[in-house]
Amino acid sequence: MKKRFMVIFLGWMIVTYAVLSPSMTVRSETFGTTEPPTVNKITDQDRYLIGHGRPYALAVAVIDTAVSWNYADREGNFQIDLKTVHEAGTKIKVYQSDHGNTSPPIYVYVEKGQSELPAPPNVDPIHEQDQVVTGTTTPFALVKVNINGTYYQKNADGLGIFSIPIAHYPVGTSVTIVSEVDGRESQPVTVYILANEQMELSMPEIDPVTDKDIKITGKADPDVIVHLMIRGDNYEKRTDKSGAFTIQLDHTYHVGSEIEVHTSDDQNRRSPTLYTNVIQGELELGVDYVTSMDTSVSGWAPIGTLIDLQMGDRAYSGSTDLLGHYGIPLAQSYEANTKVHVKATDPLTGNTAEVDTLVYPRDPSIYSVQSGATTISGVADPYGYITVHFSNGQGTFTNDADAAGNYQVIVPSELVVKGATVYVSQVKNSLTSRESSLVIN
Repeated sequence: MKKRFMVIFLGWMIVTYAVLSPSMTVRSETFGTTEPPTVNKITDQDRYLIGHGRPYALAVAVIDTAVSWNYADREGNFQIDLKTVHEAGTKIKVYQSDHGNTSPPIYVYVEKGQSELPAPPNVDPIHEQDQVVTGTTTPFALVKVNINGTYYQKNADGLGIFSIPIAHYPVGTSVTIVSEVDGRESQPVTVYILANEQMELSMPEIDPVTDKDIKITGKADPDVIVHLMIRGDNYEKRTDKSGAFTIQLDHTYHVGSEIEVHTSDDQNRRSPTLYTNVIQGELELGVDYVTSMDTSVSGWAPIGTLIDLQMGDRAYSGSTDLLGHYGIPLAQSYEANTKVHVKATDPLTGNTAEVDTLVYPRDPSIYSVQSGATTISGVADPYGYITVHFSNGQGTFTNDADAAGNYQVIVPSELVVKGATVYVSQVKNSLTSRESSLVIN
């Protein structure tokens, strides 16, 4: 019983010290009701991590200290660009965040991949009167066709040519085709059934869309209707005689929002669909005020931004959290007038922003002052030049801090009266600190 009491007491002391000690930073991770995402198998040949979670939630992958992320689409599907392939056995931490509610993490490991997938088939245009799918692929490959859940298949010949009979389908029906070699399927190819003797509409093009844009511009075939969907919102606009179009958005959309665009015409033809995402616009970067007593540099930038920090000749790095904040610990505090350079990089677009600032002298502390006192004292930077003035009188009073930063400034006692305010600032290395103030007792 005594041993158990001692263990409980020791644990209480440790928790109490962690709460009360001003020099200790305590980080905790809490999870809400958001469930973990599911992740597909990933091999040492895969650059992208594919999975499923909540619609539009932020999906995050962490490998050692490298953080990659992307938003899920309206179905909850997400694809995270890991920037490179990773060796088999690499551990990946994956979680999702929905409106700040973070799921517990799951862990997946990179597996040894098989040989490369077979090449996708080349498919000829399919018209309404056609009841056959033709094209070329790897010689003797098994070609599989999926039309509205109905499957057709046939092997290509020794030259890779295939011809697969199908039923009759209306204009605009999507046809998905894959090639299978040794049990491995190629990436799918999707085409649409065209009207008889008519050319296929070309896939529309749009200019890059950022999270700052309220309109989308692009180009397609002349005099067709552009159908654009973004985060479940539908927009339509007819192209002009040159094929140009501009679509006005109701509002901006956040980074990663999926955009789908296709066109149709008065003959009920439909173009292939363009898929893209909203990207980061002009990168916003903020840096909080840095003083000579700070042991970290903090600020704000978009979620997932990489931060490079230069303090004089010393380099540091970090990244923003899921709220867009960053806080980079320093090995030490730095003297006033030390140059501070912060560079932010968006890992998705490569966009950068940079801010230069300086380390400023610390705000001087002021020891308690009683009415009638003849000195004002406190702590500032070593050898800082101290200036004191009062709310109830004219004139300033100065002195230098000592090597430890302690200062003492002689002042007229008639100014040191109850209710008056004393103001103290310092100059160090040609920079002036912010003023500290204290109401006299």
